[in-house]
Amino acid sequence: MVLDLSIGSLVVFLTVMLLLIVCSIMDIRSRKVTNRIVVMTYLTGLAVALLAGRLLVEPILRLSSVLFVAPLSYVLFRLGALGGADVKLLCAVALISPGAELSVLGSPLYEAVLSAALQMAVMLLGGYLCSQHSKSQQSIGKAADSRPPLLPFLLVGYLAAQLLAVL
Repeated sequence: MVLDLSIGSLVVFLTVMLLLIVCSIMDIRSRKVTNRIVVMTYLTGLAVALLAGRLLVEPILRLSSVLFVAPLSYVLFRLGALGGADVKLLCAVALISPGAELSVLGSPLYEAVLSAALQMAVMLLGGYLCSQHSKSQQSIGKAADSRPPLLPFLLVGYLAAQLLAVL
């Protein structure tokens, strides 16, 4: 592992964090992230990554990340585990900031799969725990939305993947 604290990698990392925070707030408030916001997220993230000189770096990493995330998240969407915005934003992160942004792990394929798997696992585990809490609240008579917001957990998973790569 090699630490990469270049301006470009820091800018992309902070941009993805900011975009995920905005989408997470929307998800918490309304359980919806509009396609307009998703498109703005893609455009902003891709523009920043391109301007920071990070978009064309390691094409195998980006390709393997998208090829891992897109089909798996689609299957999880069809099973009802993820919503449409969750799938779109997982793919956005896989394209804009795959793997470890602040360091370079040995194999691009390993880095892409490990990072994406951690992000998805945190999303699913967080969603499961929220739904269990929601069910317990409903059993004691408190009204709660049965669909937990998953984007805050994507944010946590992204941050965890970045921190683990640095450690």
